[in-house]
Amino acid sequence: MIQALVGSFVASIVALGVSTMLVNSKIQTRKIQLLNTLSEQKSRFEFLLRDQAAFSNIVNNNTGTLFTQLKAGSATEVAYTSPVKVKLFDSVGNTAYEGLDLFTSGIFTASGTTEKGNPCTTFNGGAGLGNDDCPISYRILIGAECGPGTTGTNCRDPQLKIVARMIYNPSTASYSQLDKFRNLLPLENTAIFDSVADSIHDGKYDAVVKRTASSIGRNFQLSVAHTNMAAGSGPGTCNSFWETHKRLVSAGWTIDYDPHSLVASVNTGGNGRIVFSEGGYYSCTISAPAFGVNGFSIKLYDVTNARDIAIGSSVAPQWVESTARLETSFNVTNPSTTVFSVYFRCDAHTPDPVAGEYELGMSRAPYNIPFPMVLMTCSKVDNAF
Repeated sequence: MIQALVGSFVASIVALGVSTMLVNSKIQTRKIQLLNTLSEQKSRFEFLLRDQAAFSNIVNNNTGTLFTQLKAGSATEVAYTSPVKVKLFDSVGNTAYEGLDLFTSGIFTASGTTEKGNPCTTFNGGAGLGNDDCPISYRILIGAECGPGTTGTNCRDPQLKIVARMIYNPSTASYSQLDKFRNLLPLENTAIFDSVADSIHDGKYDAVVKRTASSIGRNFQLSVAHTNMAAGSGPGTCNSFWETHKRLVSAGWTIDYDPHSLVASVNTGGNGRIVFSEGGYYSCTISAPAFGVNGFSIKLYDVTNARDIAIGSSVAPQWVESTARLETSFNVTNPSTTVFSVYFRCDAHTPDPVAGEYELGMSRAPYNIPFPMVLMTCSKVDNAF
């Protein structure tokens, strides 16, 4: 009898130990899962904020004084004690994350993330109002500064600091395992943490990215489709002297991308000319293909002031296609009155040109789908090189 009782007692102790071990194992697993989720979310935010196209979309699609100034190429300093809430967009312009508003009453609800990293919509940041189904959310803030002693003044190319401030607020009920993990995380649940300046408030799982105002990516792209090419009609139509009209029809250029309205007009005078809307320094890349024309070149030309900006060359022997490319930086001092154009020349035409063949030897038949015959991409850069 005594042996049976002892055996039963030992079995109970073992069962209790196994049960405790399983519970502790489950808690440990949830903790690891939560920390992995927070690390992954931080990396996602940092990747998004460092992506040039995404950051340009963030600036273009948010409103307010700071964003207006950034779009215009200059930013007035915004005190770090008055940060601006940011809505995040990805590289193609889709909404990526719309975080929490700045604290007003201290109670707010928003979209968030589950402990496993899945999106949820029931996050509540109010004290004692959190829930385990949606315990994580973020407040996205941006601030700018010029440097010591320049508060409230205009400054050139200020540093920007963007913070995805992690907020953790699970249920406070006694059964909540997630509530037990609060001591592992910074508890950013008071108004002071709306500051983006004080680095002591940048928690381990906050995404923090610094950029400069000039890194916005104010740029545009123009192209000439094969359908807007001028057709040749016989030998010699591609000349050894510089020409433009035979290369482009009157409506040659198409504005593919110009979110900052840097281009005032294209095809000015019906001849493929380009007028900028804003003065300053630009960095441009232009490329154009050719087929079987031997040596050929492209040139960016300032028509108004009769001067070459840059020239790029290549060689396309018989039955060979090649692309000429140029890269250049230049200053536009009188944007509304200065006219630019892209000129072309080549050493020879294709062996047996026929009507309908494009200039520089590009045959119409292989290019019956949209195809950029000329591509021009320019970025507005700093006011000095």
